[in-house]
Amino acid sequence: MTSKQIVFLLTLGLFTTSSATSVAQTACQTTPTSVRVAAAPLAQALTDLSRQTGCPVQYEQQLVQPFRSPAIAGRLTTADALLQLVKGTGLEVHTTNDKLSVSQADQQAISSKAAALQTQVGQAVKAQKLPQHATTALYAELGAVRTSVVTLAKQQGFVSAAEKASYQRTFAKAEQLLASVK
Repeated sequence: MTSKQIVFLLTLGLFTTSSATSVAQTACQTTPTSVRVAAAPLAQALTDLSRQTGCPVQYEQQLVQPFRSPAIAGRLTTADALLQLVKGTGLEVHTTNDKLSVSQADQQAISSKAAALQTQVGQAVKAQKLPQHATTALYAELGAVRTSVVTLAKQQGFVSAAEKASYQRTFAKAEQLLASVK
């Protein structure tokens, strides 16, 4: 069993002495509900949120280990409560089909794509297929993508669809330029 699977099972309460209550509360609360999570190491806060809402949160232990969460309280959806717990950490909340997770998946994918395109643009300039003056702004724009995705994830706790679309437009521009020299 991987550490991710163990953490997932722990958030479900399957390894605790109160597993009967946790299993009985398997219906994930998607509507606002009363939530009270004390300031704690982030892993503990995620477990507490899962127990209160019946919504398991998937995450990798080593990813959340360095962080502490603030205390939160109020009537919140589980997704909103989760956002409040991770906001400011640089981690991202993902919600799909009643599944909740915390990762850095969007940042990693976007940063990797921008870095790969920067490398390709640099190689095209070095091979004299593209003039330096024509690619300087695009190279800088790709660098700005790598920086801004990290900043936005830290500020918001997620990378929005609009931001992803903007990044994709920058990538398409670079890909189009690179395709023109092949």
